[in-house]
Amino acid sequence: MAMQARKFMLIDVVVLSILICALLGKLADSRVLERFTLSWHPAFQKH
Repeated sequence: MAMQARKFMLIDVVVLSILICALLGKLADSRVLERFTLSWHPAFQKH
């Protein structure tokens, strides 16, 4: 998506795709997703 937008000089789409990638990276780095998906598992320890 970002590469095609860059090719056609769609700056708003490029910025939006960068923000989406940053948010997904931050979510993957935090433990929010881990707590949400693994809270049912007995081996999962909350920190």
